[in-house]
This record gives sequence, structure tokens and C-alpha cells, in this order.
Amino acid sequence: MTLPKPCETIKTFLEENPKKNLEYLNNPEFLSILANHLIGDTSTEEKLTHLRQHCLTALSQQNNGQTLWNNALIFLNALALQCFFNEYIFFETQQEKELLSKLEQRIIKGQNLTLYDIAIYACYRPLHPLPRAQNLLTKLSSLDVMSHFTRILLAEPLEEMEIKKTIPTLTSIDDEISKLVKSQYEENPYPRWQNIRPPAKSLPFKETLQINFPHLNDEGFTHINRKKTRTLIAGCGTGIQSINASLDIKNADILAVDLSASSIAYAIRKTREYNINNIEYGIGDILKLEEIGEKFDVIQCGGVLHHMHDPEKGWRVLNNCLKPGGFMCIALYSNIARKQIVAAQNFIKENDFTSDIEGIRLGRKAIMALPENNPAKAVIQRLDFYSASCCRDLIFHVQEHRYTLPEIKNILKKLNLEFLGFLLGPNSSEIIQHYTQKFPDDPAMLNLENWNQFERQNPGTFIGMYQFWLQKPA
Repeated sequence: MTLPKPCETIKTFLEENPKKNLEYLNNPEFLSILANHLIGDTSTEEKLTHLRQHCLTALSQQNNGQTLWNNALIFLNALALQCFFNEYIFFETQQEKELLSKLEQRIIKGQNLTLYDIAIYACYRPLHPLPRAQNLLTKLSSLDVMSHFTRILLAEPLEEMEIKKTIPTLTSIDDEISKLVKSQYEENPYPRWQNIRPPAKSLPFKETLQINFPHLNDEGFTHINRKKTRTLIAGCGTGIQSINASLDIKNADILAVDLSASSIAYAIRKTREYNINNIEYGIGDILKLEEIGEKFDVIQCGGVLHHMHDPEKGWRVLNNCLKPGGFMCIALYSNIARKQIVAAQNFIKENDFTSDIEGIRLGRKAIMALPENNPAKAVIQRLDFYSASCCRDLIFHVQEHRYTLPEIKNILKKLNLEFLGFLLGPNSSEIIQHYTQKFPDDPAMLNLENWNQFERQNPGTFIGMYQFWLQKPA
């Protein structure tokens, strides 16, 4: 795996610096990366796990941090943020659990607490569910050294808890698989993201689509409302897709729906952070969306249908909610691209690892210990392996379907939807060049039989998902 630059930098830093004098951990660049970027590397995770254990053990002597290095608090603050971002996925020993239990009782009772106690506890457990979390926020928010720590670990999660009380319910959730999926994302909203890069300027929907698919002419857009493009984000999760749609598309008018109130609360908080006011959010099941009685110009449903009991049924509902001449973006898992992930999923099932945090920790530890030639071990190369919500989504999910391109072609025929093309991600120019050289008679790249042949020869093409745009006949 080629590590992202922040991960590579922090890995190199930990490998090259001396281990006896831990003051090297106060390096500003190291701390900035640790506090702001999810670290996706097993050797770095192991080192950070051992450092955390060392600090907890030392601080259990109630020494106000005196057995640690000078100003170790700034390292603990950064490590706590890293552990919050990865949702406390690092493995814990029984000794750590016992020490943490004693510390938690002291925190709940407010007994002789120091900033070091709060920081090391936050390296293992979230602060916001504590009974006195609001009081803790009030006390810590006035301290400059704890400001970033306090905002991320207390203020924002507490804000989300209040937001959850105000989210409207648009439909009931009755399907048994929908209920299980809802439960998963209530416990682990996915993904927990921090920042997105806004476009230089927003463009009308027609222009954003034509940039990706130049073969589309203006006549194909005559049946959608260009002045106020009504858009449905079906399965909005924590808001990346809805916020990107708002920032990318000029005059978008967006309804974003999801099963999980926890996910929507996260999305609403981030929507406010970006000062966006053209997105409505609501709790609902795709299977019931026809009940709201509305037709949309554009529907986006990314990575959602394949987690339903009957994805084709959900897709049919979305198609019924789309205006004639409207556009739909769908993302589905590729059966070819996910073979190594399926190997990891099968390993988890065969060994009966549960999908709670303890089961995820144990499952990950077992996968990391596998021989290098075991196909299940390849999953450690995915960044999703390094946070609880993403890892649960990746290899512990309650429901997953995967598709081949011939299967997708058959569904499109049944639903009478026109294929407009794939969104090919960061390696798009290389894939396009390779495809057009192989299939020069298909310059618009619309032949799914060609794509099926291409993917079989290049199985990593759709390693993320098949992501493609469609149009409903007018």
C-alpha cells in the first residue's frame, strides 16, 4: 500500500527518532498530523498503542504527569484526537481495561482530577457520554491548551446529541434489514469525516454532468428544472454527498434522507459548519420514499442499495420518484473488485467475531496476525480498516450484495434507464486512455459488455465501487 503523505510522515518519524527520551513526541509537525489525520498503517498503530498503554500505566499512580516527559499533555491531547477519529479501535489489554475502569469512576465522581487524567481517558473512551460532560466542557473550554481537544471531543458531539432531538421523521422504518442497518449506523455513523475541498465555483447541474460526459447534448436536459434543481440524496449518511452536491451544483434544492439519526446529526452539524442552507434532512427508508409524494430532477444514491435486502426493489422505488427525463447517480459494489475484501469478510464470519467494538478489535488483531500470503490480510491496505465505523462497514456489515456489469445491465433494461457513463475516480485519465485504446469504436465509453471485458482484465478498476449516471426517458 502507498501510504498517504501524513501517514508516511508519522510512520517515518516514529521509526527514526530515539525511543528512550520520549520528549521527541512533542514535535509540532508530528502532533499536527496525529491530531488531524487518520493514521492507516499497522506498524504505526502498534507503536501508538504501546505509547498509550505506557502513559495510562504511568498516570495510574496519580502523579499529575510527573513520571511522563515534560509537557506530555500536548501529546496526549493529540493522541486522544487520533483515537476519537479512529473510534477507539486500538487493541486494549485486560490491565488497561482495569486501570481505565478505576479512572472512569474518579472522573464521574470528580475526584482529584488533572488535565492528564482527562486526556488519557479520552485516548480510550469518548468524553461526551459522561454524566458531567457539559460541566467538563465548560471547565475545559477556557483553557487554550485544551481548546482544539475540547471542541472536537466535547462541543461537537454534544451539539450532535441536541440536533438528534430535532430531526424530522419522513417515513416509518419497518423492513427487518433496514432496522439492522439503521442500528449499525446509529452505533457507528459512517464515515466520520473532517474536511472537504470546495470547488472553485458551483456550476449548473447540466454543466457538471457534461464535464464528465461530453457526449451529452443540451436537449437531454430540457425536462429538469434548471433554476431550482430538486435533488434527492437517498442514504446521505454523515453528509459528504449532500454537502458536495450543494457546493458543486448551482441552484440545487436538496432533500437528504437516511435511516440513522446519528448520521444525520453529524451531517447537519457539518452542513452548518459550511454555512449551507439549501439542504433539508430527514429520517426515512428508501423503500418508503414514494409515500412523501414528490418527484425529483436528480437522485443520488451512493453505496446504499447494496446494503438492502432487495436492492432492485429499492432501486425501483427511486426510479418511481424520478421525474421523466431526470437523472440518477448510483454506486454499487463490484464482485470482481471486492474479492480480497470478501476473503476478510469470510474470515470474520468463520471465526465468529462480533460487530461490536470489542469484536472489531479482536477481528482486526487476528487479520493483522495472518501470513502475508493469506488473501484476507490484503484488507489492511485499505484506510477503512483503521477506524471502527469504516472497518465495520467494510468487513462486518450486516448486509452486502455485490454485482457484475452484466447483472447491472439487466437491471437497467428492466427499469428502462439509459446508461450515461462511469465516474472513474482519481485514476480516471489512465483508465480512459487504456479503455479507448482497447475499444476505439466506443469513444463515449457506454458499452457495458466492453467494460465487463475491461474489468476482468483489470480487476482493480472499480476497487471503490461502480459509480455511474443514468437517465430516465422523458
